[in-house]
Amino acid sequence: MTLKCRRLLLLFTFPGYLAAAEDPLAGITKGLFNGKRPADAVQLVGERGYTLVPESEKVKSQWVFDQGVLTASPKWDSLVTPGVYFDFRMHLEFNVNSVPNVDAEKNGNSGIYIQKRYELQILNSHGVSEEDYKASYAGSLYRQKKPDQLVSKPAGEWQSYDIVFRAARFKDGKRVENARISVQQNGVLIHDDYALTNKTGAGEKEGPAPGPIKFQGHHNPVEFRNCWIQRLELDEVKEKDAPKPKKKKGYTYVIPFDEIPAAPALKPKEALETFRLHKEFEMSLVSHEPAVQNPLALRFDGNGRMWVVEMRSYMPNANGEGEDAPTGRISIHEDTNNDGVYDKTSVFLDGLNQPRSIALYKNGVLFGGHEKLYFVENVDGKAGKRTVVDENYTQDANVEHRANALFRGLDNWIYNVKSDARYREVDGEWVKEKTSFRGQWGLSQDNYGRLYYNENWFGIKADQLLPNTLMKNPNFQLGRAHGRHISYRDKLYPARITPGVNRGGEGAIDDKGYLTAATGAAGPVAYRGDQFPPEFQNTALFCEPTANLIRMIHVSRKDGLLTGEHLMGEREFLASTDERFRPVNLFNAPDGTIYAIDMYHGIIQHKHYLTKYLREHIQHRNLESHPRLGRIYRIKHRKNPRGVKPAMLGKKPGELVAVLAHSNGWWRDTAQQLIIDAGDDSVVPALIALAGDHSQPFGQIHALWTLEGLGRINLAAIKAAMTSEDPYVLESAIRLAECLPSIDLIAAMSILERLAANPDLLVQRQLAGSLGRFPSADALVLLEKVLLNNIEAPFFREAAISGLEGRELIFREALGEGFRDEKFLGYLKHCMTPKTTASAFKAPRNKEHRESFHRGEKFYITNCMACHGSDGNGLEQLGPPLLKSSWVNGSSERLSAILLQGLMGPIEVNGKKYTPAAAMPGLKDAPQIDDADLADVSTFIRHAWGNNQSAMKVEIVKATREKLKGRQTTFTPVELKKIFP
Repeated sequence: MTLKCRRLLLLFTFPGYLAAAEDPLAGITKGLFNGKRPADAVQLVGERGYTLVPESEKVKSQWVFDQGVLTASPKWDSLVTPGVYFDFRMHLEFNVNSVPNVDAEKNGNSGIYIQKRYELQILNSHGVSEEDYKASYAGSLYRQKKPDQLVSKPAGEWQSYDIVFRAARFKDGKRVENARISVQQNGVLIHDDYALTNKTGAGEKEGPAPGPIKFQGHHNPVEFRNCWIQRLELDEVKEKDAPKPKKKKGYTYVIPFDEIPAAPALKPKEALETFRLHKEFEMSLVSHEPAVQNPLALRFDGNGRMWVVEMRSYMPNANGEGEDAPTGRISIHEDTNNDGVYDKTSVFLDGLNQPRSIALYKNGVLFGGHEKLYFVENVDGKAGKRTVVDENYTQDANVEHRANALFRGLDNWIYNVKSDARYREVDGEWVKEKTSFRGQWGLSQDNYGRLYYNENWFGIKADQLLPNTLMKNPNFQLGRAHGRHISYRDKLYPARITPGVNRGGEGAIDDKGYLTAATGAAGPVAYRGDQFPPEFQNTALFCEPTANLIRMIHVSRKDGLLTGEHLMGEREFLASTDERFRPVNLFNAPDGTIYAIDMYHGIIQHKHYLTKYLREHIQHRNLESHPRLGRIYRIKHRKNPRGVKPAMLGKKPGELVAVLAHSNGWWRDTAQQLIIDAGDDSVVPALIALAGDHSQPFGQIHALWTLEGLGRINLAAIKAAMTSEDPYVLESAIRLAECLPSIDLIAAMSILERLAANPDLLVQRQLAGSLGRFPSADALVLLEKVLLNNIEAPFFREAAISGLEGRELIFREALGEGFRDEKFLGYLKHCMTPKTTASAFKAPRNKEHRESFHRGEKFYITNCMACHGSDGNGLEQLGPPLLKSSWVNGSSERLSAILLQGLMGPIEVNGKKYTPAAAMPGLKDAPQIDDADLADVSTFIRHAWGNNQSAMKVEIVKATREKLKGRQTTFTPVELKKIFP
C-alpha cells in the first residue's frame, strides 16, 4: 500500500482506534534522544532561575527555588510553561521525596502534564515488583500505560526523563492522528513511540491547539533541576536515521546560494508590501532615503520634530573599507501639515565619524561620537558651540561594542548600553557615575523607571529594580546586577528563510534555513503610548534584523519581578520577506504609536566578525550594493486615531505640570525634562499638589522625580505621595525619601512604619533598600522586621545591604538572635572586610613579552572583552572565564586553534560547565587580523589576571593555521582535546 493510500485509510479510521500497523507515523518519535541540550532549547529550570509561572493567579505559588533546584509546593499548586507547545523534545531531572505509611500514590507524587492533557507520572516507586506495578506509578502514562521497564531510583537520588512528543492532529474538529510519545527514564527507553489514544486522568480535553507543559504540585516537595524544552516539527515521516543532521558541504551551507530568494533593493512603497504584520495593526512610511540614510537612532523634541542619527558609513562593503569616513550626521525632520509624513528635512550637524546616539538637553544636543560624548548648542536649528562632556565615552572597541543610547531616565540620569557610566549635569558641571553595565544596542524604560535593554542573543532584559538600587554601598561588590531576561532564546518565526547569519546554520538556523533564536537582537522598547488598545498595553518589542522581524512580548509582574511571554503562537508581530529589511531600533512616538528604524542595508554584520561563510553569502548575492538607504516606519493600531501633534516648546513650566499625568509616556517624560531644563522653582507648589493626587498615579510618580530633578524634593511631597495605594507610587516615594534632610527623615519614620504593613513586594523591597539610610535606631529595627518577613524574596538581601553604607557594623550588632540568615550575614561580613586596590594584573618583565602583552591588551579590548569581560571572568551566556582556564593556560597550539577556527560550547572551565548562547567565531578568515595579532592577544590572556603564563610565539599560530587549512567548521571541546591534547 502506498503512503498516499495509507493516509486515505487513516482519515476513515475512528479517532482513538488508530491501528499501529496501519499508521504511517509509526516510529516518528523514535531515535531523537542524543543527551545534548540543543542551542535553540528553552531553559525551564536552570542554575540561575526558572521560567515557569503559576498555573492559577488565584493561588499564591509556594514553589521554592534555591541554588539551581526548584522544589514543588507542599500544597495543591502547579507551575506551567509561559509558552505553549505542539511537537517538542524535553529533558528534566527530578528527585522524589519519601513519605512513610501513606498510600503508594501519595508518596513523592508529582507529574509532567504534556499540553496539560497527558500526564507522565512522577512517584516514589522504587522497589515495587513488576507484578504489583500499576499504570499510575512512576514512569507511567497515567492510567493508560505502564513503563516498559522499571528503572526508578530510590528517593533522594536524582533521576531524569527525556521526552519526545508529537501532538495529535485534527481536521474539521476531529482527531485524525493520535499523539505519540517516546520516553527515556534514567537513560532507559520506557515508552517506545507509543500512540496516546486519549487524554490521561485529570488532563484537559484533547484538541487542535497547542498547550503548556505543567509541573504538578501534589502536596509533595519533589525537586526539579536542569529542565529544558526544544520545539520540533514532526510533520513528516522520519527514516530511522533522520535525527542525524545532514552532512553539509563546506562551512555549514544549509541552503545552497542558488536556492536562496533574491534580495534586490526595493523601493520604499514596494518594501511595504513585504510585511506580515499583526492583523490589527498597519504600517506607514514617515521618512525614507534620501532624507535618511543608514539611520540608527532618533529623538522627538517638544514640538514633535524628529532628530535622527545617521551612520552613513556603516559597512559600505564586506571589508568595511571607508567606514571611518566622516559622513555621519544628525538631521531634523518635520511634518509641516500633520499628515503623518515628515516632509521637511534639514541637517543639524554633519561630518561625523560613526555617530551612534542622541539626547535632547536644554538648549542643545548631547551626541555620542565614535569615541567622545559631546554637547552641541542648538542655534536656530544649526549646530553652535561644541563641548566635550566625556573624552572616554566609548571604549576602544569595534562599532558593534561601543557605548550608545543616551537615554534620559525617570530618575533624571542619562543612561547608556555597552557602558557602566551614567551622566548628569550638576551645578553646571557634568558628573559621570558608575552604574550597572547594560546591554548592547538600544535602551528604553517602562512607566515606572525600569530600564529595558538586550544583548544580541537575548531579546529583552529588564532591570527588576530602579536603577542603581543595588549600587549605593561601595563596600558591597557582590550581587549588584539586577537585570533579568524577560525574553530569552525563544524560537523565532521569520517570514522568509534566513541563511544570511554569521554562522550559516551552525546551530543558528534549522535545516530549512530559518533562524531558530535571536542572534542580533537590538533596539528594545517598552510600549508606553495610548494609541494601542488595552490588550496591547504592558507589552515590549525588540528588533531582530538578521531575521527581518520585530517581536512583541507581553510583560507582567509576578512576585515582584517582571516576566515576559510571547503570545502570538508561531507568528511574529511583524516579519518581512525582504532580506534587506533591517529593523535596528524602536521608539515611543508623540502620537502614541511606535516608530521603527529600518537601516535597510544588505550587510548588517560588522567586518570584525564576518565569517568566511557570510562573506561568500554577501558577495554571491550582491548585498554590498545600495549601501546608503534607510526607512522609518510608523506602526499604528487600525481602529484608533493617532494622537495630536505636541507643541510644548516655548510653553511656561507651569503650563507643563498637567502634562506629567498624560496618558502617553512620551509626553510625561518630555514635560518632566522640559520643566527640569528650565530650572523654574515656581512650579514646586503645583508639583507637590500633583504628588498627592491619587487619581493620577503616573502624574504622582513624575511630579516626585521632577521635584528631584529641580533639587526641590521635600517632606510635604513625600508625605502626600505615601498616602497612595499604588505600589509604584510608594516605591518612588520611599526611594526619594532618602534625599530628605535628617530632620525630615526622622519625621517620615511614622509613615514608613505604616507602610511596613503593606504586603506588596515592591513596597517591601524598597523599604529594605531605603531604611538603612534613615538615621534612627527605629529604622534599623524596622529593617530587620522587613528582612525577616521577606528574606528569600528576590533582591531583598542585596537591597538592604546596598542601603546600609557605613552602618553595617551597627546593624550587625543590632540584629536579634532570631536572625540567622547566613547569606545576609555573609554580605555584612564582606562589607566590613577591608578591601585592597591591587591591580588586576602586572605586565611581564621581559621587554619583548611586555610589548606583545600591551599590543594584545588593545586587541582584547576591541575584539574579546564584550564576551569575556574586563576582568577575565566571562559574561553570562556570552563567554566563559579566561581566568585560570586550562584552555588558555594549557596547550599553546590548542589556544591558537580556538582563535583561528572558533569553538562551540558547552565547555567546562575549572570544573564548571558553561553554555554560551552561540559559538565563538574563528578569526582565520578575517582579512584585517593576522597571525601576529593572534599571538599578541594570546600572550595577553595567558599572562593577565594572574595567569602568568609564557608568551605565545607567532610561529605556533602560523603552524596551527597551516594544520587547519582545509577545515571549515568550528571545533567542539571534545574535538580539540583529541587533536590538540
